[in-house]
Amino acid sequence: SREPHLRTVLVTNIPRNLRSSHKISSYFKHVYPNAVKNVILCQNLIDLEKHVSKRTDVLSRIENELLLLCRSEKKKLYEQS
Repeated sequence: SREPHLRTVLVTNIPRNLRSSHKISSYFKHVYPNAVKNVILCQNLIDLEKHVSKRTDVLSRIENELLLLCRSEKKKLYEQS
């Protein structure tokens, strides 16, 4: 598809001398030309880190359930034939 993909990248432990939107944007535009739309700096990430961790856990559970479902459906197909 030609639709743009939405991505958010969390970058941590940035050296103090590089902690500006301009410097980070320049770096990523150099490494990934035409891929960076904007850069937002966040100082307090405690809540964000909690949400990211929760999201990761939920995604892991969803992936496990999908795997179980696929195995179950595959088994049903073999039993029918």
